[in-house]
Amino acid sequence: MKLLNFQVFNGRNIYSHRKCIRLDVDLEGYCETPSKDIENFNERLLQLLPDLKKHRCGIYQEGGFVIRLNEGTYLAHICEHIIIALHNLIGVDISFGKAREIEGDLYYIIFQYEYEKTALKCAYLAIDLINMLIGKVSNIDFDKEIREIQNTLNKEYMGPSTEAICIEAKKKGIPVIKLGDTGLYQLGYGRYGKILEATICSDTSAVGVDISCDKLATKEILAMHNLPVAKGYKVKGTVDLMYYADKIGYPVVLKPQFGNQGKGVIVNIKNRLELIKAYNSLIQKYKDIVIEGYIQGRDYRVCVVDGKVVAAALRIPPFIVGDGHKSIQELIEELNKDPRRGDGHEKPMTRIKVDEAMISYLKEAGYELDSVLEKGKSLSLRENANISTGGMAIDCTDEICEENKSICVRAAAALGLNICGIDLCCSDIGKSIREQGAIVEINSAPGIRMHYYPYKGKRREVAKAIVDMLFPNGKASIPIISVTGTNGKTTTTRLIGHVLQCAGYKVGMTTTGGI
Repeated sequence: MKLLNFQVFNGRNIYSHRKCIRLDVDLEGYCETPSKDIENFNERLLQLLPDLKKHRCGIYQEGGFVIRLNEGTYLAHICEHIIIALHNLIGVDISFGKAREIEGDLYYIIFQYEYEKTALKCAYLAIDLINMLIGKVSNIDFDKEIREIQNTLNKEYMGPSTEAICIEAKKKGIPVIKLGDTGLYQLGYGRYGKILEATICSDTSAVGVDISCDKLATKEILAMHNLPVAKGYKVKGTVDLMYYADKIGYPVVLKPQFGNQGKGVIVNIKNRLELIKAYNSLIQKYKDIVIEGYIQGRDYRVCVVDGKVVAAALRIPPFIVGDGHKSIQELIEELNKDPRRGDGHEKPMTRIKVDEAMISYLKEAGYELDSVLEKGKSLSLRENANISTGGMAIDCTDEICEENKSICVRAAAALGLNICGIDLCCSDIGKSIREQGAIVEINSAPGIRMHYYPYKGKRREVAKAIVDMLFPNGKASIPIISVTGTNGKTTTTRLIGHVLQCAGYKVGMTTTGGI
């Protein structure tokens, strides 16, 4: 089998309402050779991809495709099923496909896809597998090929926040379009269309985003609005460092002025020796450093959308519990086997990585990676509770008090952000943070994974709130009429456009004559 050409249809098309790819293939003399007549073909195929046994293939029972194989079906049809099975194997849920003869050995194969590069790699592998099974090429390292496709998917896969918003949009019948080879997506068509990148949308204030990226500017603006923040200053050298630390009072926090995901943040610095050590470490990586007072308490994230608090979560650092036998390293590896954990943002929780920050934290607590924890002893693995470094979230939306809700809504308005995540540090989110805490940071592109997949508690539909904000009147697209055929397309299109204009509509039209 040889691939001659392919076409990608990233929306509704003449074959399906789903996104599809068309492959044009040459069976190279096998157009009249059914699978049952190729020695060991069926057995080897099912051994390689046992999930094919579940394919129905027009027969309303599992195993329908196996019946077709045993009766004798043709290579293009088999290729279609292999492509679908490969997608399912790497976790992409597709099911539509068909194969049709063009002429002789020439066939076309149509299959549904979600991620273009991944889909094409699945198609190439499917063709290679068929050629291997008919003896045209040597053996293929199937596991290696699958790993490469999985790596492609991991790079192409939309993040959990984007995915949640796109799924919610599709539920409401709103078209979703990927914009080029980027992380940008368009929801809706025409004048109703909105561009989205994670939780930043085309209606989000660019000035608000810039301010939120500057921790010092954020702090100053919030203080101007009489909102509770920790005292903080920009450090320009060791003299400043000592002066402001004494002015604020220990313990203190050092952090980059511009940063995210808790990177570079060093908390609970208790004395000058620790302060100088932390500063010397940070200054090697970051140019602008801020010092601020350390707020004792728990780490909370509050999500505000369109001037309303839609979710709140308590974030806790990753922790292990000793059994008296395994080392800390072994307990971490065991924790990472949890199927809910994955690399980056691919799963509800992130795998825990052993890095310098963790080793340093453990050393301060009196432990090494090869230390054995006594049975039943709980040990936090990090100072911070960021979800991106393995932290866990416990939903507490129903516990946040009205005053804290008001403070968070005012903080979002102060920066002009329609979507944001506000980090609070306090002992109890059910009591006003004016008495026992402060706003620590504001994130203009908050991850909503923690609210969708909390370690404990209720799932919160943040994506629904975002889509409702973007499309308050429900209008998300414009009517589109497609005209296809051999002759008369332009004339027909112009007639339709003229009739609609006469009816009072504003019509956009494109033909072979132009726009």
